[in-house]
Amino acid sequence: MDRARADAGGSERGGAATGVIDGKIYVAGGLRNGAGTTDVSIYDPLASTWTPAPPLPVALDHACGASVGGKLYVVGGRAVNPGAPVATVYELTPGGGWIERAPMPTARGGAGCGVSDDRIVVAGGEGNPAAGSRGVFPQVEAYTPSQDTWETLAPMPTPRHGLAAAAWDGRLYVAGGATVQGFGAVATHEILTP
Repeated sequence: MDRARADAGGSERGGAATGVIDGKIYVAGGLRNGAGTTDVSIYDPLASTWTPAPPLPVALDHACGASVGGKLYVVGGRAVNPGAPVATVYELTPGGGWIERAPMPTARGGAGCGVSDDRIVVAGGEGNPAAGSRGVFPQVEAYTPSQDTWETLAPMPTPRHGLAAAAWDGRLYVAGGATVQGFGAVATHEILTP
């Protein structure tokens, strides 16, 4: 690290959703002291300052976050009670508030996502009762904000959750994660072409 930055004092959390809009980093929801939060904070890297933003409509942790068209999207995650995966999609317009958009076809938390061609591509996740004790999803789904629609894509070869995902050059790179809900970390790296 090159130098210390301003702490997000009073807003500590893990498993938050993030996105960048106009050079500012948005951090939404997350897990604090064993419970989800509605907190949303904006970090300005040039000024090294944090400011609050309108809170999420519901407390969420392990949601997926992405920015498209100058708006922040928080997709899926786990609801605070009872900690079950959700399919909700919330959209934040800076200077405005949150609105609910079309739900994701597969409710899940701990998914990875990235933006490819103005679509949010969501891969994997946890909370899959059909997967038995593994509890992970192979599903890959893409959301087009301009049309408020979802499409189902080919599933991941290796179902997992807690994975890192980044889009580049029309592909979604999906690395690591776990093949068993709660543990089972792997070094798997797959490239998805949405």
